[in-house]
Amino acid sequence: MIRTLRTGFGISLSVMALCTVCGCGSSKPEPAKTPVQQAEKKTDSEPSQSDAAKPAEKVEGTAKSETPPATDSAKPEAKNSNEPKPTKLSPDLLASDKIIPLNKQGTILADTANKRILLKTTVALTNGPLEMLLCRKQTKEHESILTFDGEAYMIHATLVAWGHEKGTPAKYDPETEKFRTATGPKIGVFVNWTDENGKTQRKPAQFWIRRSIQRYFGDKMEKLPDDLTLPEDFNLRYDPINKYMHWFGPMTDTQRDELLAMSKDEGYQKLIKTIHDQSQPRQMETDWVFVGSFESDEGEGKRYQAEGGYVICVANFPMALLDLSTESSSVGNENLVYEAWTERLPPRYSEVLVELIPEKAESKVSKPEDKAAPEKDAKPEAKDSTQPKDKDSAESK
Repeated sequence: MIRTLRTGFGISLSVMALCTVCGCGSSKPEPAKTPVQQAEKKTDSEPSQSDAAKPAEKVEGTAKSETPPATDSAKPEAKNSNEPKPTKLSPDLLASDKIIPLNKQGTILADTANKRILLKTTVALTNGPLEMLLCRKQTKEHESILTFDGEAYMIHATLVAWGHEKGTPAKYDPETEKFRTATGPKIGVFVNWTDENGKTQRKPAQFWIRRSIQRYFGDKMEKLPDDLTLPEDFNLRYDPINKYMHWFGPMTDTQRDELLAMSKDEGYQKLIKTIHDQSQPRQMETDWVFVGSFESDEGEGKRYQAEGGYVICVANFPMALLDLSTESSSVGNENLVYEAWTERLPPRYSEVLVELIPEKAESKVSKPEDKAAPEKDAKPEAKDSTQPKDKDSAESK
């Protein structure tokens, strides 16, 4: 059975066997048509089911080819003997007859009993600034923790089938000089993986992301205290033209104490304590919302823009399928607000099962330990006055 959904971006998405996704029909799903195929002219003969299930072939500059399903043999080996070996998921995570594949690769699944969308992904990046938590294969792996061989529009269509309407993207209004954050239904995002001891772990995805600490921290200071002399090539530096004191990277407790001992000036002491506090690791606490991306005509038919890699974003993009509900710059690596929390991540190429749980259904499967409690090495996320405010934070590169 086919049900046609009006997504709100000017074109309908048809998802085969959506009655199955909704839990009201046969348990055997059929492939789905892409938005691009919906927009194309109908030919005299109807396309085959296999053709209808094909994802968009062209994704922002990538080669025009069909991505093969991920297999163990296709995964790269560890680069050297010192790199930890990738881990595999436990089959028990998907051992339910209520979990139904929605695409031919079997990487997008619907848990009809708990209203969860499950994504089979792999770790692409464990260190560095982030624009995405999850991207499509061969798109944004250089700035995304996870990648997967799947179609963003299928996630969109399933959320709509379950009654969740898309929201609005983040945007800066030059007339009012105000930033409008992304809106939409809240989507809980959880990650499941196997740790080095073979134990399955489940955490909110925020657990893997922290505010960037490999950057400059600082504040205004009219002049250096009379009793303070800064050595050359010292990490703490003063800019007399802009009257600004700055420090790069996280400041340890020992470094803080040594710097405090260099001057008794009250303003200087306050600034050092502020920099030390702001440079500590802070887990990301903000939530994701269903923005829904949009379609545009690229000369070869309409294309759903989230297919370019913008599946689950941690920097604001109008093309995002899921975006943060707070402001997060996407302009320049030096301005990116978040980075991967390396010490908490499994090795590259490890298998990870991502759960997308719309707010209404989240209580059905969440466990008490899943409440993203910061560990001892993490401080609650605080507003950072030193982070550059970029008016173009919602614009794409």
